[in-house]
Amino acid sequence: PELVATLTAIADLHSIQRRPLEAIPLLQRALAIDEKAFGSESLEVAQVLASLGNTWKSAQNFDAALSCLKRSLDIREKALAPTDDAVASALGNLGSLYVDWERYPEAIPLWERSVELHEKNFVSKDILLAGRLSVALNGLGIAQVRCGDYQKGISTLRRSLAITETNFGGASINLVGALNNIAVAFKEQGDFACALPLLERAVRILQDAPPHKAA
Repeated sequence: PELVATLTAIADLHSIQRRPLEAIPLLQRALAIDEKAFGSESLEVAQVLASLGNTWKSAQNFDAALSCLKRSLDIREKALAPTDDAVASALGNLGSLYVDWERYPEAIPLWERSVELHEKNFVSKDILLAGRLSVALNGLGIAQVRCGDYQKGISTLRRSLAITETNFGGASINLVGALNNIAVAFKEQGDFACALPLLERAVRILQDAPPHKAA
């Protein structure tokens, strides 16, 4: 329904402005409408649950987020092919939650499954698919580093960086996150010589990026 699209659009604006508590009741209303219109096991409901779960995560209510994101994943796994990108994204949502929750060992298998599915769907030079795979690798690398597996984590993060460079260019602002994450991994090991050039490159990219224009 059009009302759901409007409610979620307003909720997105609140979330962008870091006002998750204002977004949550709008998404809850959208969820109730979709459940009534399409049924509680519909993909429309799964999409709103994903948005609601991520918003609860932003509000630091991890238990509420977990409930929504698990339900969203369950619906998608039942309704879609096992290799569908929407399943991979749902796994990533849960993995991201566990990272924010500092439950890193639980995040790793979710991110590993997400990476595996995105790799199966990946087509070279497809910007959208490249972005999804890069995000999943970045999430997995962060979780590996947080678990103390620095070598594996840095390797995973470098894969994310390489995919982004290939598909978005060496000056893309999308590189900054991976560069910072790799630098943090080196810094935590006391390897400042490796961390510094990565951070300096991130700074150069940010300095050279075109100024953001408000809509």
